[in-house]
Amino acid sequence: MNELKLQHKNVFVALCAAQGEMESVTKSAANGAFKKPDGTISRYANLASVVDAVRPALSKHGLSFYHQMVECLAVPSAAMRTTLSHGESETSICCDVPLIFAVNTMQGMKSATTYAKRVGLESITGVAPEDDDDGNAASATKPIKVAEPDTALLELANNAAKQGVLAYRAFYKDLKPTQRSQISSLNTEYQIIATDADKVAAIADEKKE
Repeated sequence: MNELKLQHKNVFVALCAAQGEMESVTKSAANGAFKKPDGTISRYANLASVVDAVRPALSKHGLSFYHQMVECLAVPSAAMRTTLSHGESETSICCDVPLIFAVNTMQGMKSATTYAKRVGLESITGVAPEDDDDGNAASATKPIKVAEPDTALLELANNAAKQGVLAYRAFYKDLKPTQRSQISSLNTEYQIIATDADKVAAIADEKKE
């Protein structure tokens, strides 16, 4: 059988075979913003390095991957979805990475989407650079001080949640990054309130009918 036409039952079997042939991920990019304890510049594997490591094995076993922006259900914001597809069996798996924009510019969006693509591809294929300095450097940064929640803002969030999921998502979307950070610890609670509000409204509509 031609190795370029290997047959697999589904995406999981194909991925299992491909993982045994994937190359090591090379940390080819330097992060000048962070340094190791010995003073040397941190290095990390960029998106191109991850693609180079996984694409040959994936292609050999009939697997392809692609990225697309979708709505993140966990948080009312966008996410980058990485999909791994096995054409022969028409099966696929996907991984959604929430998009966090450091700055509200096209450059900021490009940086966030590229980072999310790399995280998604690493996660869905199971590859990871050994001692990834990019992650270590991020965890070593000083925590950002979050301002005390504004009581008026919390009340607005609560009122929006009581109007249902769509109303709360619209409210959250219009918030500034600093305002989102203030309600982040209560975001899950507000989503539950919004979901419950929709359920109550649906029951009320059924009774009217």
